[in-house]
Amino acid sequence: MKIEIITTKKKLTKSLVNQMQRANLNVLKDGTPLGYIINGKRGVYRVILIEYLGLYYIIEGDWNKRDKSVTRPIGRYYQYKKFDTSEQCGTWWSFYQLILAKAIDQIYI
Repeated sequence: MKIEIITTKKKLTKSLVNQMQRANLNVLKDGTPLGYIINGKRGVYRVILIEYLGLYYIIEGDWNKRDKSVTRPIGRYYQYKKFDTSEQCGTWWSFYQLILAKAIDQIYI
């Protein structure tokens, strides 16, 4: 019986973090937070690294909840993520808070 194991090991760098996709609701719901990175992405102080189905995603660690949206500051401006209902916003926010609570280890790059 032959067993072949293929692995790709890459050192995590700021350039890889900047190329990662932002986590969606499914990733927030079922993903595993690996930790947080300080100043790993331009314009963001804290980024959470999440593993989901063998892929890696990021989510910024500075979102604030409004009624039907969440916002995060970018310098003098704000980035918005709008939802159709306040229930959808609340669902996203609850999974986001769980990810933040589980991401307790700092990842150094």
